[in-house]
Amino acid sequence: MKAFGRGEFLGKTLESYLGNILDIFTYRDDTIFLLKPSQNGFSVDVDSFIRYIMEHDKKDHYAALGGSTPLFYKTVLSLKEKIKPVELGEKAIVHTGGGGWDGRKGNINIGTMIERWRFVEDVSKFLGIPEENFTDTYSFTENSFTMTGHYSKEYRDYIFHVPKWAKVIIRDFKTLKPLKRSGDRGLIQVLNAYGTEGFAGASILVDDIGEIVDYNRCPICNTEGMTIKIIGRVKGTEAKGCGATLGGDN
Repeated sequence: MKAFGRGEFLGKTLESYLGNILDIFTYRDDTIFLLKPSQNGFSVDVDSFIRYIMEHDKKDHYAALGGSTPLFYKTVLSLKEKIKPVELGEKAIVHTGGGGWDGRKGNINIGTMIERWRFVEDVSKFLGIPEENFTDTYSFTENSFTMTGHYSKEYRDYIFHVPKWAKVIIRDFKTLKPLKRSGDRGLIQVLNAYGTEGFAGASILVDDIGEIVDYNRCPICNTEGMTIKIIGRVKGTEAKGCGATLGGDN
């Protein structure tokens, strides 16, 4: 991952942010990586994935699956023609990474979007993992914190929790005035007072659309704090890609 996408910019060598951040993670010995190095960059090791889910089928083991949403989703869809559905159980979770579903995260191919509810329902049925065990992360390159969300059958969407150390304001599209009622939709502004000496990201207004679920607590898990849904981008704004792919060619 470090070598992939390496390039030169202003006389300096750049490497993938994602490749370097892997150094801070600790993986179990039985972690299986679906991507394997190949002559053309990477190839998908589907056989290892099949062996993994078959090994844990109907055993109610703790298991965590995630990573690239398009890669993971396409792999699961392809398995429907090869094996029968499995039952990984209530101790298994599925987590999709940061970024928005309108960008690389939610595109199978160019112009082919992945609907969040369909992703959850398809993967849940085939792998036998409860829909409420699906979690997601909302973040963007300019932001200095992430928001974790859990899937809700009632909303057919992910509900994101705003951290206690940060603040989110949903602003009216035309007036930019703050909105406060559940169901109000507008532009997302994030505020975070930490790390401002080295990063000019204390207050950022983006072209993503958010919806207020509740200002005080999550209606699903009852956790205190503001909860929101991510609706998508403002019409006419392009998907800018992902900061994790930063390299010499970007």
